Amino acid sequence: RHEQRGGAPLPKGSSEEEKINALAPRSAGQSQLCDSAHTLRRWYNACRHERGQWSVGARPSDKEVARVIERIRGLLDLERRA
Repeated sequence: RHEQRGGAPLPKGSSEEEKINALAPRSAGQSQLCDSAHTLRRWYNACRHERGQWSVGARPSDKEVARVIERIRGLLDLERRA
């Protein structure tokens, strides 16, 4: 989808971390957006690769996940308006 929107192709073999960094809008909110996207990526990887095994206190609550997703939505909305 990124390339369909006129974006430069991402190098083959890019990690998810590299893709997030490359696709994040270049603005003042970029670091917040990247941080939030990387938080979701780490949670996904922990769930997927550790088969749901989390260290004590590391598993995010549903409320925490929803808060991060809403933060991302808000930051993307600000980018679209700019």
